[in-house]
This record gives sequence, C-alpha cells and structure tokens, in this order.
Amino acid sequence: MSQKRFYIFNDDVCIRLRLHGEDIKELLIKNAWIETKDQKSADIILVNTCSFIKNAEDAAIAKLEKIIAGKGIFQEIVVFGCLPDINPARLREIHRGTSLSGRDTEGLIGIFDLKRFERKIGHRITRQGPISTRIIKYLNRLLIRDDYFTYLFDKEKVFHLKISEGCLGQCAYCAERLARGSLKSKMISEIMKEFHEGLSQNYRIFSLNADDVGLFGQDNQENIAQLLEEMLKIDKDFKLVITEFNPWALLKYRERIADILASPKIVFITVPLESGSQKILQLMKRPYILEKIMPILLEIKSKNTGIKINTHIIVGFPGETEDDFNETLGLFDRFYFNKVKIFRYSERPNTEAVLMPDKINEGMKKERQKAVSRKVFQLAVKRLDIKAILLNKIGF
Repeated sequence: MSQKRFYIFNDDVCIRLRLHGEDIKELLIKNAWIETKDQKSADIILVNTCSFIKNAEDAAIAKLEKIIAGKGIFQEIVVFGCLPDINPARLREIHRGTSLSGRDTEGLIGIFDLKRFERKIGHRITRQGPISTRIIKYLNRLLIRDDYFTYLFDKEKVFHLKISEGCLGQCAYCAERLARGSLKSKMISEIMKEFHEGLSQNYRIFSLNADDVGLFGQDNQENIAQLLEEMLKIDKDFKLVITEFNPWALLKYRERIADILASPKIVFITVPLESGSQKILQLMKRPYILEKIMPILLEIKSKNTGIKINTHIIVGFPGETEDDFNETLGLFDRFYFNKVKIFRYSERPNTEAVLMPDKINEGMKKERQKAVSRKVFQLAVKRLDIKAILLNKIGF
C-alpha cells in the first residue's frame, strides 16, 4: 500500500456530517496516509457536501466546481456527504470521479484498499468561524460565561459523542434519510467508555449527536432514557447538550423524560417541531400531536429553568394556508424557545412532498420566514433576553 497525502474539506456541513468527515480523516491517518494543509500537495482531495435543502446544495456545487477547476492533473477528488445520495444526477454533471454513498467508511475502504479500524464515538473538532462568532466566543469567555454559548462558539472545548446514525422517520420533505441509512446505535457501554475518556481529559461539555437522539437504542434493546440516566449518575462537573430530539421521543418516554431533563447538568436540547399547524404536520408525516407535546415542554422548563430549548420551523410547506401559518406564529406565544432555526420549504428529489399540490411561491416563503424571525426577535426583546437576541440574530 503506497503512502498518500490527502486534503479534506470538512466544513460548511452539519455537525453530523462533520463527525463523519472526522471518521474518514482518522481512518486515513491510521492507514499511514498523511494529512496536508496544502491542497496543491495532496494526492487525494476529499470534499464533504451538504444537500438537505437546495440552497445548501447550490453552495456545495459551487464549491465543488471551484475545487475541480483548481485541481492538478494528477490529483483525484472524492466527494462524500449528502450530495452523492440526494442528487447524484446533478453531481455527475460536474464530477465523474469517485463519490461515496452513505455515512459509513466501507466505500472508502474498498476503493483504496484500506485496513479497517474501529470507529470512535467521541470526537473533538475545531471551527474558526466568521468574525461575528469569534467575537461572541471571546465575549463568552470574558463576560457571558454560558455553557451553551461555549458549545456553539468554542468548539475545541466540546467533546462530541456520536451515539447513533440513521433515522426511522418517514418525513415527506426529507431527502437526508436517503443518505443516512438505517438506524445504527452504539451500545451504552461503548458510549460510557468514551464519555469517561473525555472526562479524564478534562472536557466538561459533552454533545450527544445523532440524526434523531430520541431514537437511540431502538435497534439494540436500549434507549435514550437509559443512556441519560447512566450519564447523570456520574458525580463529576460536566454539562450535556442534546441535539435533534424529535417530539415523538418526548411522548414515548413521557413518564421519565421531564425528570431526567430536570438535571442542571443538561443545558440545551433541540426539539424540532417544524410547524404549529396540526394539518401541516400530518402532511409532513410528523407523527405527534402538538397538544400533547406542549405540556411536556412546559414541564421540562418548570423543572429546569436554566435549560435552553431550541426548535426548527419549516415555512411554506405545500398546502400551508394563512391560517396554518398563523398557528405557527401562535406557537411562540404558547412557549418561549431560546433559539429558532427557520427554514423555507425546499423541494428535494425523490421525496413525497415534491408531488404534493398547492405549492407556495418563493416570495411568500421568504415573507413567512421573515415574519417568524421578527416574532422570535420581538419576544426576546420583550424579555430583555440578550442571549436569545444574540443566538437568533447572529445564528450558528
């Protein structure tokens, strides 16, 4: 096996894809490949791509075109991430070389005849970020001193635990599941081993990462409630950040989850509601009833006043009337979210939503996105919540 030099583009993607890129990097280094910081000196250029919405895909294509235009005659480009699975036809228009499907490393192993190594659960990543995020990072270190801000803007201080991959959902708009594959959870014993390793290295902020944290363990007779209870038994100074905890898990573990999340060690959780209209949720194939979810969120917040709760909203889904949209706006009068990510519905290949009638034009989508953003900002100002103003205006 000849020694090769590689350069990896592993930014401009979500944290889950970023961790997949770290898996690839670690595999190559263990196979005696050399990572270079000089793109021109690399034999292989690896490019991680996002394609969950069209704007992200357009950015990935533009970036890839630039890389292809600048590559040397003997350099090889390998494309991975979401794009090869979500829109392979568009990828082939500009790249006829190697691309990797899915989020495992088997494709890479087969193409380059690599040795297999056990994939790590825990990762540390760095992120330079734009000037605005760097300013907040140092403000947080000096003045704000908020653990969630550290998670967002001081990435080198966070220990990321990749607890599972894949999803069991059937959301009508989602193309990511084409790239995710079936649910694959790590065992609690394996996660706890990596968790203790992070603690021994003096990390105190840990992020639980998965495509759907709430589904963890459904494929191996374990579950997220068991994992959290096990972690919270540890008598150490640490904080937990929980990403992508879909609402159906709140219902599934209703009897335990509010008490678990009452722990002051849990500082943040993302609960993506996507819409305030039950009709739209049904069209989206999001299997939960808002009237059952909202009391659970209120109970969690009452038991842990310090926890920050984030949500995601999609505006302009096919069939969304003005009344449906007003129900989404009304959601924020019922519960105060610390951070809201607002997406305009984006048609993705091979999804059910592409074939749905009553499409919303782009102008209306933009207006509704602005209206939600304005509502969230006004509520933060009304509460004099400086942290929420920063989170929702600066973004991350």
